Amino acid sequence: RAVNLLLIKYALLVSLIIFALTANAEVMEYVAPETIEEKITRYAQIYGVNPKTMRRVVSCETKGTFRPDIQSGHRYSFSDPKRGIVKGQRERSFGLAQISLPHHPYVSYKQAIDPDFSLNFMAEKFSKKQEYLWTCYRLLYG
Repeated sequence: RAVNLLLIKYALLVSLIIFALTANAEVMEYVAPETIEEKITRYAQIYGVNPKTMRRVVSCETKGTFRPDIQSGHRYSFSDPKRGIVKGQRERSFGLAQISLPHHPYVSYKQAIDPDFSLNFMAEKFSKKQEYLWTCYRLLYG
């Protein structure tokens, strides 16, 4: 009989815990993660640059994929052993902003493929009138 009471108390406790967790989950609102488009707009606003320009450059740099982990498909046309650049090898430019790791040695691969880091990087450079750093910017806007 004592065992039955203990089991009933245990079952009641488990039921209350499940109810509390379920009730809390129903109250919590799901917040979707920010899209790449929304991130572009946010960083453009922070730095006071044109989000449409950033969006076009990102689209061009990623071949329209907007993939945060994309690597450049270009091959180096020169060698620079100091920076680890070897003629004919695939460029070591990554992410939405196609950050060139040899040209920005303070940026890690992990940072380059992080959407927030790369879009912040791009927006900051755009705000400093350094859009020319992007091949696609030069192609699109001269």
